Amino acid sequence: MSRERDQLMGHGADNDGIEEYDNPLPDWWIGLFIFTIIFAVGYTAWYHFIGDQSQAGSYIAQLEQAKELYPTKTASVSTDPADIEAGAKVFADNCAACHGANLEGGIGPMLTDKVWIHDGTPEGVIKTVTEGVAAKGMPAWGPILGPNRISNVASFIVSKGGTLAPGEKGEAPPEPAAGGDGAADAVVHPEGPELPPFAVADATPEMIAAGQEVFKTNCVACHKEDMTGLVGPNLIDEEWLHGGEIGDIYRTVTYGVPSKGMVSWEPMLGDEKVRQVVAYVYSKSHAADEKPAQE
Repeated sequence: MSRERDQLMGHGADNDGIEEYDNPLPDWWIGLFIFTIIFAVGYTAWYHFIGDQSQAGSYIAQLEQAKELYPTKTASVSTDPADIEAGAKVFADNCAACHGANLEGGIGPMLTDKVWIHDGTPEGVIKTVTEGVAAKGMPAWGPILGPNRISNVASFIVSKGGTLAPGEKGEAPPEPAAGGDGAADAVVHPEGPELPPFAVADATPEMIAAGQEVFKTNCVACHKEDMTGLVGPNLIDEEWLHGGEIGDIYRTVTYGVPSKGMVSWEPMLGDEKVRQVVAYVYSKSHAADEKPAQE
């Protein structure tokens, strides 16, 4: 028995005279509604249990596909003149301020000789440029330049001939004139005349204390108060560019290292204060060493 159609529901008085019929839904609509319910149940079972089409699985699959389509580029050294020329521009824009326009060194070390603080092979150059050397004040350039420009600048540096072949050993920093035993031998600097003897035994506690004040006043801006290095190198590790014996430090502070941006301190401080700060630096850099017996 079919329902009577077009019966008014009597809502007109409450809705500004707008009436509403109480008619049944069409059969096709009800059938479609039932079909969507059945389809939803079946699709849910297939998506989550049969077809393994979860969002997490789809995301992982897309990542794997992206890795195949867009493989991660790693930096490498090239001999292509175009890459080297591009690297020269990257170097001029980002590196010349510290290493010099001709790689001759300034605040940072020279890059055309065979003296390397870190790995001097082409792969080592890429690693150093990419990761930086925070202890020496060099930022990590990898996130800034990206692999393409890292490759270019490394290619440029390698093209200048200062890097090392795999297994090749670089030249060591200059050996201390005193032979490392603390004896009072004369120190000769290539940029200055012979200096008076300066031995470990000359560094008295009073001299070291005075040198600490000299260091705080003049040296912390580049080497930091704890001597871990900032613009200038770390002074308490085992890496010394110009020798770590007391005579070598005396020579370096006295004459400076203009190619690295370090001034000659003797004209500004005088020999007495230079010796004081040298004594202080040596005492900190060799704190773990066995102190020689004092007579």
